[in-house]
Amino acid sequence: MFAWRSDHVLLDGLLRMLGHLRAMLFSIWRYRYFIGVSVAREFRARYARSSLGALWVVFPALAQITIFTLVFANLMRPSLQGMEGDRYAYSIYLCAGIISWTLFSELITRMCNVFIEHAQVIRKTSVPRVTFPLICISTALVNFAVLAGLFLAFLALVGRLPGLELVYLLPVLLVLLLLGTSFGLLLGTVNVFLRDVGHLVGVVIQFAFWLTPIVYVLSVLPESLQPLARLNPMWPIVSAFQDVFVWQRAPDWVALSWVLLMSLLVLALAAMSFHRSAGDMADEL
Repeated sequence: MFAWRSDHVLLDGLLRMLGHLRAMLFSIWRYRYFIGVSVAREFRARYARSSLGALWVVFPALAQITIFTLVFANLMRPSLQGMEGDRYAYSIYLCAGIISWTLFSELITRMCNVFIEHAQVIRKTSVPRVTFPLICISTALVNFAVLAGLFLAFLALVGRLPGLELVYLLPVLLVLLLLGTSFGLLLGTVNVFLRDVGHLVGVVIQFAFWLTPIVYVLSVLPESLQPLARLNPMWPIVSAFQDVFVWQRAPDWVALSWVLLMSLLVLALAAMSFHRSAGDMADEL
């Protein structure tokens, strides 16, 4: 009897979750034009008075890559295993890490404040709340596409463009989106009711960048710290980008699988929290 009731509760919970998911997907489809127009309006507003326009998407990442390359490649001279004589290896290693990290950090930081930024729209209209995180995701993907396109052009210019290995990045990118979206949605929902979260996220993101092997190789850490570094959920994703672009090989799918599982669990928690709090957001904003 107890087992039957437990199964019944789990099935009922699963059916409710599927119902919420169906309603969210319906709202997304119904307001798809609003999402597209909002993304386009955001880009126009951001670069309206700029003569360089969308190139400002690229310049911050290029400046960061240039500084790190000059400091680490020329002064510290890090060596990549099997790539000691390759003058482009470290730059490619660095670019691959920064591109993947930029997408993740943008998802987290933008989604953390998305409901606060759209407070007036939320208070005055009946637009579904779920559309606003999708605007952030779409904007971040456009920025990522610009950076990735320039990076691929650079690889083609220096003769280091991967072949079929690029296909490996499709599931890796999906895991990255799930990770950033799940944590971003959860933090964004909590930030509406506890504004300290928004301030804390910026600090945590800075620390997390240096805890991820982007500007250094994992092997430089003491052996006692390497297992702890591998618990960082961004480590398998950044390493996957570096595997494809630097060594042109398949990523570690086992390491990525636990990140996928964790992302799905956090996404379920975020969706449940968002569904319960959506009706009270207008009163808190």
